[in-house]
Amino acid sequence: MGITSSRAGQKRQAGGARASRTAWLTGLIIALLLVLAGAFRAFESLEGGLIDSRIRWAASLSPEPSDRIVHIDIDEEALEKIDRWPWNREDLAYAIDAMRLAGTKTILLDLLITHPQKERLRESGGRIERFSDDHALAEAIRKAGNVLVACALESRDAEEGGTAIEVRLPIPIVLDAAAGLGIVNAGFGQGDSQTIVRELPAFTDVDGTRFWQLGVRATAHYLGVPEAEIEAAGDELVLGDRRMRLRRGKFVVPWRPRTETETDERRAEARAGGRPFVEVDGEPRPWQLIHDRISITELVQVGRVLAGFERAQRRAIGVIENAPGPYDGPLNDDKIEETDSNAEFMLMDFSEGVSTARDALAAALETETDPAIRADLIERLTLAEALVAWPALRDAASNGAASDALSTLELLRERLDGKLAVVGWTAEGAIADFYPTALGGRTPGAMVHSATANGILTGHWFHRVHAIIDTLGLVALGLIGVLSGTLMRPGRGWILAVGVVVGYSIANVFWWFGVKDTILSLAPLVIVCLGAWLGVRLARAADDLRERARVTKMFRSRVSSNLVDYLTEHPERMNMEGEERELTMCFTDLAGFTSLSEKLGGPRTVRVLNRCLGDLTHEMLERRAYVNKFLGDGIMAFWGAPIEDDRQADHAVESVVACYEVLARINDDFVREGLPPLGLRAGIATGRVIVGDCGAPPKLNDYTVIGDSVNLSARLESANKLLGTHAMVNGTTYERLSEETRSNVLWRHLGCLRVVGQTADIPIHEIVVPRPGEDVDALGSWIKRTHDAVEAYRGGRYEASRDLWDALRNEARGGAGATLYRDACAAILSGEQDACEALVLTSK
Repeated sequence: MGITSSRAGQKRQAGGARASRTAWLTGLIIALLLVLAGAFRAFESLEGGLIDSRIRWAASLSPEPSDRIVHIDIDEEALEKIDRWPWNREDLAYAIDAMRLAGTKTILLDLLITHPQKERLRESGGRIERFSDDHALAEAIRKAGNVLVACALESRDAEEGGTAIEVRLPIPIVLDAAAGLGIVNAGFGQGDSQTIVRELPAFTDVDGTRFWQLGVRATAHYLGVPEAEIEAAGDELVLGDRRMRLRRGKFVVPWRPRTETETDERRAEARAGGRPFVEVDGEPRPWQLIHDRISITELVQVGRVLAGFERAQRRAIGVIENAPGPYDGPLNDDKIEETDSNAEFMLMDFSEGVSTARDALAAALETETDPAIRADLIERLTLAEALVAWPALRDAASNGAASDALSTLELLRERLDGKLAVVGWTAEGAIADFYPTALGGRTPGAMVHSATANGILTGHWFHRVHAIIDTLGLVALGLIGVLSGTLMRPGRGWILAVGVVVGYSIANVFWWFGVKDTILSLAPLVIVCLGAWLGVRLARAADDLRERARVTKMFRSRVSSNLVDYLTEHPERMNMEGEERELTMCFTDLAGFTSLSEKLGGPRTVRVLNRCLGDLTHEMLERRAYVNKFLGDGIMAFWGAPIEDDRQADHAVESVVACYEVLARINDDFVREGLPPLGLRAGIATGRVIVGDCGAPPKLNDYTVIGDSVNLSARLESANKLLGTHAMVNGTTYERLSEETRSNVLWRHLGCLRVVGQTADIPIHEIVVPRPGEDVDALGSWIKRTHDAVEAYRGGRYEASRDLWDALRNEARGGAGATLYRDACAAILSGEQDACEALVLTSK
């Protein structure tokens, strides 16, 4: 019959919606739990890893790093050519002097100078004297006036319990000389080299004093912003006219890796633009390709040569001016000209020539023993040596070593003039200052400070959205996951959920992150969306399993196994809540079973009954019947529910015919056992009824049918006793039969009946099943004469009808229905009953 009505379809949809409430609620609960987990940063570790990945994935969208940052590397070359670490701090002083002379605007010194170096002895001007490297370094820092030094945080046990943070400051002489101070390890895991450096605090307050991240402090100096004017107001870091977003006082390190590979062409282009690529063996690491890099070896060597040349100049000037020690005033062109004039004047004291005089004085000194005379000889010899050396010291550009150093310095000036120089470790042996970052497992700590400076200088600064926006995103994707799981089929829902996740991920990585420098949560939103969808689907799957179990339990013994399997696979095809549909019902009863049971006794009666009902039920189930209940020795079954059946009438009639054939085989066994045979009465009716799960659910309920057609089927079964028939069907059933079924079954039209409890006249047909050995032609004649008798009655020819029924009573088949029809004809002819086309039954 197909779908019986739009109202039935609507009721099925309503039932499906109610069935999905559990899945809907489950999905919402899971989404809520995941949203809360995301809001409380349960996915922070995974999200951090995805931030690192986004930095690498979106590298192609990264702007060019600032060309105002240069790295001064303490690399393997420096450790090989200068000395193994720790160096004499005088070498650091040489490098700072060289950077000062090269015009470096700001120097970030990412080295902790927290312990003094011991003084050492060294030769100076022919004398051995004590020398302080710390003093030399502090003097170089003071001369530069632009060096930012590092301090570190250190935790210690507090007296009142717990831990306290203290600051490890540089030694006082260096701190006093520096232009500023910054923290180098806040957010670096307090020195733990296994902690991924991803997010840093812009500042740390310790005992009421604010210490800025070294990268922030150095960049402020570079921009000319005094420390007092650096602000961290609300969620912003303010450096003059530059504003950078913070979140809870922290910022994500704004890495900007390049995606270019190092080639000869790229080297040439970079060098032509004043930014040479670093020379490395094999593939360069990402951090090596961001900014220009200079080995500190060049700076130390240049600074060492120029410092030595300057010391020689100052000693010579001091001698020429008869000063007690080296000249310590400003060394400029005026001073050189003044010293040159003094030297020319003093040369007049050496008439024989200063070189000759120097040699003579040296020879005399070797033999002279008188202390007073020796002192005079030493004084004059020192002056002669200074006058001999002065022409070479007067002009550094003409001095060999100094000239080479100045040439190198000019090359360095092209790369350092006006730049921010970041001095730090890159040598692989330096374990303490390497950290895992987005750029790799071993990234120099100095790179973190330069990345911070680069973000401030370029304005390309990552900022996290407010937590409320992230939470709203979590809610939105959670709802999408729930809706796609509850309102859509699994395949389509999965495609929608995955499509939303993929689309959001692409937009997150390449638009918000890559273009807008905005960090929106990725991992939590993906987990919430897919987790909510999966939770809904799991809940739906659990509901399906429970529904299948319920359907299986309800129908396994009442319908065929194939139909049960179909119902468990397609529960949506079944409406258990009651709907109006056209069904075909059948009631059967075993004629003669009461008498048989009296002969058999209790136990054997049950065995016989089980065999009969079992075999009859099997034939019905094979033809898509739903066996509703057993009524003593009878059966109630119907067709067309719970699954629609376009051939329900055919299947009902075929089932009854098959039951007669089965009962004939059973009767053969009974006869052999000396038992009387049984008969079968059946009533079949088709009509609109209410079908559904009725009773007292959930424990006492039954899937059954209710309606007039159900009562009619029962009345037809019992009317067989009154008419002497075996199986009757109503006119609707007969009309619904296919031509094939009609032609394969013998039918006897019995006119119309009006059963007890109903007022309608019901056309009735009897199913005629030939008996073994019965003459088919005689059976056909009997059926035809029955038809004639019925037509005579319906045509008002009551006398003719009475005579035909009297004749049928003498047939071998008997006059099934003859007695009732003959009595009705007599009553009408005598006036006791009104004329009527239907045969009126007065008892059940």
